[in-house]
Amino acid sequence: HREQIACQACGKTFSDEGRLRKHEKLHTADRPFVCEMCTKGFTTQAHLKEHLKIHTGYKPYSCEVCGKSFIRAPDLKKHERVHSNERPFACHMCDKAFKHKSHLKDHERRHRGEKPFVCGSCTKAFAKASDLKRHENNMHSERK
Repeated sequence: HREQIACQACGKTFSDEGRLRKHEKLHTADRPFVCEMCTKGFTTQAHLKEHLKIHTGYKPYSCEVCGKSFIRAPDLKKHERVHSNERPFACHMCDKAFKHKSHLKDHERRHRGEKPFVCGSCTKAFAKASDLKRHENNMHSERK
């Protein structure tokens, strides 16, 4: 199988250089396609078009179990795992498996000891972006 290329910013892997380059735009401020309704910027016209559905409320993909609706079919498919025991993303270093690829990536970072998410206030590092966010909220936010 093909060699995977990893994004230096977040660790997400890709099978070819073109997809990686397109993804890397997500980590830059270069977002020339702007939503006129909320001023959110996007890297591609296709992403803006997908986003515009949020403002119309159009969600054609519904979960048959709970009725929750989604704009995109892949989001419904991802959600449906909530109702099942399906864990398609297996760790090759231990026997754990995950419902979402992002959770596997977080887990694999822990095996490797990687902590790419660094606090700008105290330089403490974390394996998961959510752990950094929690740290920043608990330790560095101004509570009034």
